[in-house]
Amino acid sequence: MFGIHDCLSTRILHCIAFAFTCQLAQAQLVQQQTVQLPTLHYFGVTTTVVVPTRGAISLGGVTYSTHGRTRFDKVGSSFDSGSHIGDLSMTATVIDNSEIDRALLAEAARRRGAKFDVLGRPVESVDGDVYLRRGRDAEASGQPEVAKVFYRRATKLGNAVAKRAAEDRLAALERVQEN
Repeated sequence: MFGIHDCLSTRILHCIAFAFTCQLAQAQLVQQQTVQLPTLHYFGVTTTVVVPTRGAISLGGVTYSTHGRTRFDKVGSSFDSGSHIGDLSMTATVIDNSEIDRALLAEAARRRGAKFDVLGRPVESVDGDVYLRRGRDAEASGQPEVAKVFYRRATKLGNAVAKRAAEDRLAALERVQEN
């Protein structure tokens, strides 16, 4: 004795079976497909470099090329070639917030005519002598590129003696760099 619920259950089962059979038939009709995944190449470098602030340096690179030829029966052949370049470089910007604060506070104190900034530190007059001294300190601590920056500034802001001394140190550092 079949009731209305039994008929509905049977029809639902037939529909499910029909749908499954259709899926199997469709799966057999689908042709094989090839999916080509990208090829990734990674390279890196571990090193130590000296780069002045806002400077850049190339750390190296990789260049490689490919060439290929495919022959077809009685049709001809196909050629393929390509090249790839990878470069690794670095830029550096040094931001010394404490130095920026000192300079801003000292400038504000100079504009007020004060001998000390708001933190009680003596205000240093920034002239060629100061940059000449900083250049010598940088040179003594093994930072010739930093010293050059200070010496160049001393040539612009210094009196005749400081300007001449800074020019002499710059020339000496340039001679060392050439050798």
